[in-house]
Amino acid sequence: MRRMLWLLVCVLIAPSALWAADSAIEIVRKAQLADKYVSYSGSKAVRVMVNGKSTVSTVKIVHQRPDLTRKEFFSPSFCNGAILLDRGANKWKYDPQSKCWEQVNWMRSSDVPCLSDNHILKLTGSEKVAGRDAYVITATPKTGGNALYKVWVDKKSYLMLKSSSQNSTGAITSTSAFTSLTIRPTSFSASIFAVPAKAHKSDCPSCVNFTVRRPTYLPNGYQMIGQTRGIVEGRCYAHLQYSNGMSVISLFERKSDRAATPPGTPHKASSVMTWVRDGVMYTLIADISKTEQRKIASSIK
Repeated sequence: MRRMLWLLVCVLIAPSALWAADSAIEIVRKAQLADKYVSYSGSKAVRVMVNGKSTVSTVKIVHQRPDLTRKEFFSPSFCNGAILLDRGANKWKYDPQSKCWEQVNWMRSSDVPCLSDNHILKLTGSEKVAGRDAYVITATPKTGGNALYKVWVDKKSYLMLKSSSQNSTGAITSTSAFTSLTIRPTSFSASIFAVPAKAHKSDCPSCVNFTVRRPTYLPNGYQMIGQTRGIVEGRCYAHLQYSNGMSVISLFERKSDRAATPPGTPHKASSVMTWVRDGVMYTLIADISKTEQRKIASSIK
């Protein structure tokens, strides 16, 4: 079950891929920049579908502009106590099982695709999220096989209050929404963003003792935006990320003692595919069609 934690973490720490083009485009552009100008604290519910089963995680988020963010997990039980700390120049995670802090290496590409290159943006109305008025915007992919996204943007602060993705079969595969939110809280201690003196600085990428393989096939519009290397359950892993401006494809790789298995067929409401090949376990997380998932998996050799 601990592997589920990192699927949820993936949803939360994946860098924002919102790059937009006016009206709906202008709203999304402001949403992308909002964290630089607005401090806030609140709770968020994140739901992902894995093998047809829904898992919801409750997360407390504290953000101090422009680039300090702390995310602490409270549910489900196997996530309780996990912490992600983004300090702008560096990122850290706390594993409640090992009771250790560890630095996460993140290498980001300077070339990020523009949202309007691959999606049609439309302002469809207004709704309330966490008691706040929000614009509702849909992002429809220009090519088939990609997810339909909806985002809810706060009308005053332009913070992203909620997002959801719907795959090519019409099933909702993930949602992320604030359930409570305080804009510009009066005060919070700077110590919550501090890293303990005995925290472990990651040995990666030198500790990755296997060949990290990249897919030779990607759906139209996707390109690499960055990669992370770190340690989970005592094993080094690599996390590669690709984006088309809105949707993010995540590929996790780590050594495994399991026998080889072919790429699993995702449930219609699941965005996760896992397989083992040549002693390496691959986990692909993508809100795209099953056909496109299989093509990506088959291209990794």
